[in-house]
Amino acid sequence: MDRILALDAAYPLPLLPVMLDKFPKAVEPARWWPPTKKHQQRSPTKVAATNGTACRRATSMAGNGWTQELEEEMRGILRVIKAKDENEYVSVGKLVLAVNKRLAVAGPVLAGAARKMQEDIEANLEEADVERRENGEVFETKVALQLGRSTSELRQFRAMASPAVKDEDIREFAGKLV
Repeated sequence: MDRILALDAAYPLPLLPVMLDKFPKAVEPARWWPPTKKHQQRSPTKVAATNGTACRRATSMAGNGWTQELEEEMRGILRVIKAKDENEYVSVGKLVLAVNKRLAVAGPVLAGAARKMQEDIEANLEEADVERRENGEVFETKVALQLGRSTSELRQFRAMASPAVKDEDIREFAGKLV
């Protein structure tokens, strides 16, 4: 129980499921800018009316680069964005949200497993009476399994115990640990 409380103190978010509430409940497209006045004033009936031919004739005659073909092209792009891209991005956003929730829980759990393994190794090494230590072969096998390695692969770490090994070498070698 002391270890759980220590983990909870060190990593409060993931061990308390209620703290995962910081993540949004639903994923929806973000609007990073306020709607323009034109969009705010339009009602659905006015939007439908602007799709008519009167608007097309007026814009083609405005001389500012808008033509009927350009309007149709922009409407097609808008329709594709609404139908496909927005839905695709929202579904990817939901997936990322789910992964983030799992990582928020898994990170501290993995760190706790590393804090536990470290404590077990230190406790065995600090025990002066070799007979009171955990069986060496069994302990080596247990550590190898926790690291996802074979016992023969663990023997390469023996060189890291030398005081002549620099911290830089250990950091480089640490990537091979997991």
